[in-house]
Amino acid sequence: MMKMLFLASAALVLVGCSTDPKDLESSQVETVTVGPTMVNCVGVGARKCMTVNGAAYYSTIKGFDYQPGYRYQLKVKKVQNFDPKNVPADASLYRYDLIKVISKTAVSN
Repeated sequence: MMKMLFLASAALVLVGCSTDPKDLESSQVETVTVGPTMVNCVGVGARKCMTVNGAAYYSTIKGFDYQPGYRYQLKVKKVQNFDPKNVPADASLYRYDLIKVISKTAVSN
């Protein structure tokens, strides 16, 4: 009887730890560069955006605290946010989740 209870408990723990396969299929780990200044960008309205790999990035990086004046190298998990056919004008196709700040370098004007 105890053995059955143990096996049933173990099975529940394993099921509870499962990861959504869809998220795994559409994500990848990569290194990105975040620029030292915010740039003007336009979506629904005018706003400021970070530059990621030299292009305006219309969102935030989950877990990352951006400070102007520094160039960052980040290790991130890149996850597809939208169907490529239906990306809003002021959004990014991808979402970035911070894994690690590799470097933070002060940039003088």
